Amino acid sequence: MKPPQSAAIVVAAFLLAAAAGSTAIAGRYYAGSMNCRTATDDLPRQLVDDLSRQRGTNWFDQHYSWSCRIDGVQWAISVHRQGADQAEGYEAGSDGETTYTVGRVKAAAPGSNDSLAVIENGVMPYESSLPVHPVWLTFCAPSLLRFFPGNKMPMLAAMGASDSREARMAKYEFRYEIEPRTELFSSFELLNDGFIRETLRDGRFIVIRRDPPHDSGFVMSRLSIHAFKVVGELLGPSEVVYERFKPSSKKEKNVTLVERWKLSVTSSYTTNLGTLFWVPNPSAVMDIKDRRFAHSVPPVFSINYRLKSGKWLPREDAFLIKQYESATGAQSGSARSPKGFRRVLALSFIGLTTVAFCFLLWRNRAHLVHS
Repeated sequence: MKPPQSAAIVVAAFLLAAAAGSTAIAGRYYAGSMNCRTATDDLPRQLVDDLSRQRGTNWFDQHYSWSCRIDGVQWAISVHRQGADQAEGYEAGSDGETTYTVGRVKAAAPGSNDSLAVIENGVMPYESSLPVHPVWLTFCAPSLLRFFPGNKMPMLAAMGASDSREARMAKYEFRYEIEPRTELFSSFELLNDGFIRETLRDGRFIVIRRDPPHDSGFVMSRLSIHAFKVVGELLGPSEVVYERFKPSSKKEKNVTLVERWKLSVTSSYTTNLGTLFWVPNPSAVMDIKDRRFAHSVPPVFSINYRLKSGKWLPREDAFLIKQYESATGAQSGSARSPKGFRRVLALSFIGLTTVAFCFLLWRNRAHLVHS
């Protein structure tokens, strides 16, 4: 029995749409401005004076322009500070499996690096790309919740010069509310669990419980959206406030404000983008922290190298495999992902089970023959 012609048309349309999805994707575009005010109340007066003298009083009040494109688990963000060189800024993007975060700078001299890039598995931007975080939380994170089971995610803050795999892998609880018309957050809070994680100079990683009252945890960052309106084509937030906190040094306060970001939308519309759009383009001379082996067995948190080819290296590149083997003393082909490692364990278990089962059959058969 042949299917109805209308059903055939539907199937054909579905296949055409799937094929078209390899070259064009329907998505959303947002753009606007952003202000960051660094709090100075809890900073030493001398430090504030020194920074003001070295970098200008405007250093504590920065203004940015930004744009964001998102479609499902794929996203791309660009942020530029007003008054900075046009070549400077942040670009970050993810194809739903790997995230590339690029901090672009003006090259100091011909041949010197013009950007720092971090490549890692997952859908989160680099923890030190602070101007990217408010945009990512507002427009991207609500579509990525399935990547954070148990409502836990890594820290959205710079970990310091002594960053480590242990610190990056630590997960922190978050809570949120969704605005149903837009499926964006109306509120979001990321919570500290009451512990300090730190890498010592000798390479040891330590976890220490904080002193009271912070030993029970506190709010590290908070996103708030109080109103939504149509700007351009889409309904979106009229103003976003994103704040980061740290434990207060004053007894009368639990936490103190580190910085407050205010983000506004000036343009939005639906758009179609190619599948290759989501990853930022490499620059001429890039210093790279490649963290794609952080989940391998054994793991290597970061492989650092300089890239001049103008093309991203795939994870299977011979140079990266050699660097991984050098760091771990492993044999060729041993840079297994956790998924691959689990597959090996599963196959080994099945093999052992089969051997044991065959042995039992043989033993029972032998017993029957001799009896």
